[in-house]
Amino acid sequence: MNDIKRIKHLIILLSILAGLIFWILDALIDRLMFYDKPFLEILSGNANEMAFRLLTCLFFLGFGLFAARTFCKQKKLEIELRDEITQYKITEDALRSSEDKYRSLVESTNDSIYLVDKDLRYLYINKNHITRMGFKGEEYLGRSYNEFHLPEEIKWFTKNVNEIFSTGHSVQFEHKSFRDGRYFFQTLSPVKDSDGKIMAVTVISKDINDLKEMEHKLHALSNTDELTGLLNRRGFFSMSGQPLKLANRKKTGVFLLFVDLDGLKSINDNFGHTAGDSALIEISLLLKKSFRDSDVIARIGGDEFVVFPVETAKENISTIIDRFQERIDRHNEKTTLAYKLSASVGVAYYDPEKPSSLDELLLQADSNMYEQKSHDLKF
Repeated sequence: MNDIKRIKHLIILLSILAGLIFWILDALIDRLMFYDKPFLEILSGNANEMAFRLLTCLFFLGFGLFAARTFCKQKKLEIELRDEITQYKITEDALRSSEDKYRSLVESTNDSIYLVDKDLRYLYINKNHITRMGFKGEEYLGRSYNEFHLPEEIKWFTKNVNEIFSTGHSVQFEHKSFRDGRYFFQTLSPVKDSDGKIMAVTVISKDINDLKEMEHKLHALSNTDELTGLLNRRGFFSMSGQPLKLANRKKTGVFLLFVDLDGLKSINDNFGHTAGDSALIEISLLLKKSFRDSDVIARIGGDEFVVFPVETAKENISTIIDRFQERIDRHNEKTTLAYKLSASVGVAYYDPEKPSSLDELLLQADSNMYEQKSHDLKF
């Protein structure tokens, strides 16, 4: 800016000098014409000449001022334009760098990331999702989500995208893929323009299948008896709620069987705890063979087992128990072990017209089982 000011002042100075030079040259011309007059008299001249020369000097001065102002404006505009271009390039470089970093981040992540518009057309998909979907090249761009997914998936995805366009809020949830049954944690977020209008939806899908499998395994472990592989007490209460609700809905009575392995303490004392564990495993296998796969069979205590729900008429429950006892007898006939298996069975009936809790059923069946230990089954 200091250089511009100096040039401005130089232009004004030159215009003043130009005016003075014109004045002197005009006077010199008159000297040649009127050589007999003194030069100072010619330099000042008469009133008309004086006015003309002053006006001419003012013209040069005005022209100089105009030229200086125009030059300054032009240079200022050039500087501002250059600064704007420089700033634009800086911003453009920064934006490009930011985009490159973002794209690098998106492409290097293990998550599936894609962008769809309101019509579910793909606007962008990262490499990880391309690989998972089996896309080739960029054949997916501009094509609809609907072309690559099952109807159930399309219905679910359309509902969520429409909700985001309607509310403008992000949503997160666990999702089990209809395509391959894998579990994902998905985040769907709106993409807005400078006016705040939603233009698209970004989907970030994190594969949590291994985590869910571990969760299922931990859940199974927490509900499973380690020795027999049957449900434990926690598992029994967790799994028996639904059959109880079904019995209420169908207005159908069902039985709960309470089975106690007789003489477990004696087996442990006489043959060791390994033999006792084997006895528990054998009785568990016999229970599995005697009842349906859909029945809840559990070991709820050291030598205590339950089966629920046993669906049969009241007059047939004794037959079912007898068949189980016969299976135990056949096992004892074939075994080469030094001890024999024996089990006492107690029964409780669940009447949907007179509902009772699982705890109440267990107490009733347990009481009947102890009664059966010394007498025949009474029901």
